[in-house]
Amino acid sequence: MSTVEAPRPRPADQLPSIRGPRLPYHPLIQERFGIDKASWKALVEAIFPGATSIESVILALSYCKARKLDPFKRNVHIVPIWNKDAKCYVDTIWPGIGELRTTAFRTGEYAGRGETELGPDITSKVGRVEITFPEWARVTVYRMVKGQRVEFVGARVYWLETYAQVKRDDETPNDMWASRPRGQLEKCAEAAALRAAFPEECGGDYIPEEVQHGKPQQTEGIEHEAPHGLDSLTSKLEESEVKEPIEGAWETFVYELAATDQISDTTAVFDRWFGPDSTVEFTAEQNAEACRLRDARQTDIRARRGGASNKQAG
Repeated sequence: MSTVEAPRPRPADQLPSIRGPRLPYHPLIQERFGIDKASWKALVEAIFPGATSIESVILALSYCKARKLDPFKRNVHIVPIWNKDAKCYVDTIWPGIGELRTTAFRTGEYAGRGETELGPDITSKVGRVEITFPEWARVTVYRMVKGQRVEFVGARVYWLETYAQVKRDDETPNDMWASRPRGQLEKCAEAAALRAAFPEECGGDYIPEEVQHGKPQQTEGIEHEAPHGLDSLTSKLEESEVKEPIEGAWETFVYELAATDQISDTTAVFDRWFGPDSTVEFTAEQNAEACRLRDARQTDIRARRGGASNKQAG
């Protein structure tokens, strides 16, 4: 009779090390969003790989919480958009096609969609690659209106006007648009149709694929650093360089600021904590850092508005 020797436990110094998350984790993230450290690692490395700062992920989580969306289902995206005033890319939050579908379904009036219409295939050299792509795509969405199934035909969405470039000064399609020229265009066409069918619910919601023409999709394409205030927030939360006179006051201010989506809201949050009527005493270093974070948040909001308005104008 043979016996099998049980495996011996490996010494601690021989166990494989597990690398920490790409962006630092803060305990208040668990308190506010219910995201533990393991889930945070999945978020910043798999769901939001393009995020350049902890604040960007917090903005996305705040958006999902307000809209009752599961961030792990990729309903929103963090997209770097070029800010011509700051002369750098800033992270912005955009709804994905999943959110538009969810919003339409929640009305109880969504009645399906038709098959995607595709224009003729074109084979052409775009930037540095030769690629075959459909000239345009169009989707029809159906909505129940007073008991009748009504069709809403979306506008034609043209590939050359929509595809995402690898860099601002390079017209080559990025990997996603080069490998899935039909699939990417179809998502944009469906988004246009959903806005036509549900103007009140989805009328101002553009998905990233619709606004990235000339914008890189991943952080590798970012040519400049993000604004100082956004970048410094990561180290401030992780290293606790700013000392708090009242426990939790600084973090609460940071999270309230990150949750704003209007310029006026950022001013209101800043004034509540740092205005003349504030009852909290902060250090001079905190006051200076708060000003930088407020300005960075306002730059982010303006960048998103500018991206949407530029797309509408086009």
